[in-house]
Amino acid sequence: MSYMRYSITSWGGTTGTNRILIIQKRIMRNINRKSWRTSCRELFKEQNILTFYGLYYLEVMLAIKTNYDQNTIELSNNNRYNTRQNNKGLIEIQRHRTTFYERNYIYRGVKWWNVLPTKVKNMKIETFKELVKKAAIEKVPYSMEEVDGVTYE
Repeated sequence: MSYMRYSITSWGGTTGTNRILIIQKRIMRNINRKSWRTSCRELFKEQNILTFYGLYYLEVMLAIKTNYDQNTIELSNNNRYNTRQNNKGLIEIQRHRTTFYERNYIYRGVKWWNVLPTKVKNMKIETFKELVKKAAIEKVPYSMEEVDGVTYE
């Protein structure tokens, strides 16, 4: 897991990362002595192990949370008035022209951050990490599209 975690925010959104998930699923089946046709979603949940995409989600969200807490990210401020929208802790998504930018961890992290409930955004980093990890384990994402559907209770 530590090898996968190394600089995952930089390379986790690139192409070819699905091969890592396939290897991870093969290892899970071998450890649990399951057939090659067995679905691994329940195995990941039972063992409380993050998939590659779940780990990427966790690391990106922790990076955004750390920068948010240190006030190094510019919040969305569409106007100069103090409105309810400004108090939600939304981060402005930078304008771009390419899909290459959309694979960047900052873009994805900001997109995921803006979906979070305000209560979750204001948590301490330790509690935030536990909650994000729990949500990622529950979802067991097998792709970036599935990561977009991570929800919090």
